[in-house]
Amino acid sequence: MSEAPTTGDDFYCIYQGKATQTVTPGNGTVTNAHLAASIITGQTALGATPADTDELLISDAGTLKRVDFSHLKVSNTPAFEAKLSGTQNIGDDSITKLQFATEIFDTAGNYDNSTNYRFTPTTAGKYFCYLRQSIQQTGGVSQLNHVFIYIYKNGSAYKRAYADLSNNNGYALDVSIATTIDFNGSSDYIEAYALSNTISGDGQALGDTYGAFGAYKLIGV
Repeated sequence: MSEAPTTGDDFYCIYQGKATQTVTPGNGTVTNAHLAASIITGQTALGATPADTDELLISDAGTLKRVDFSHLKVSNTPAFEAKLSGTQNIGDDSITKLQFATEIFDTAGNYDNSTNYRFTPTTAGKYFCYLRQSIQQTGGVSQLNHVFIYIYKNGSAYKRAYADLSNNNGYALDVSIATTIDFNGSSDYIEAYALSNTISGDGQALGDTYGAFGAYKLIGV
């Protein structure tokens, strides 16, 4: 229309569609029910330890990124514990490797319980390592003087413990070691050794529940 209509003119309108506009919701007015299920809302609880491939959001210098749970979790593994399968003879005054052949647990298969009887963890870090063993004189007579046990690292003595009964020639000695060892996660390994001195005969490392050799990775060091 180029000018105002005069009284009595007839005209009509054609409705082409709704008016277009932008509406900004008020603060706190959008609820979970209005969001797509794919939006992260916290509506659903996981209820279990995340799988390694589950993803989480983190802020990396202000940029949101997703990351697999496997990159964030911490664990005190690899870990193992083993014991002797039976009594093992130890030559008099002879450093002898203890053959801990029965595994109590071995989380990553890093302990060799059949050939070298050694722990070679495949994850670098510091580990709490321990060894305890009961040793008596062969035949069960009171002729035991002293006992050493050793944790060897890479073929050399790393820590040792000593017990002495030479003044009264005792029957049996229980000895233990606990220490922290740094492993490179590839070639570093530990083994267990013992030595006994008797008046006559040899010593015996008692099997089953009388000893244990183990280690586990420390967290946060």
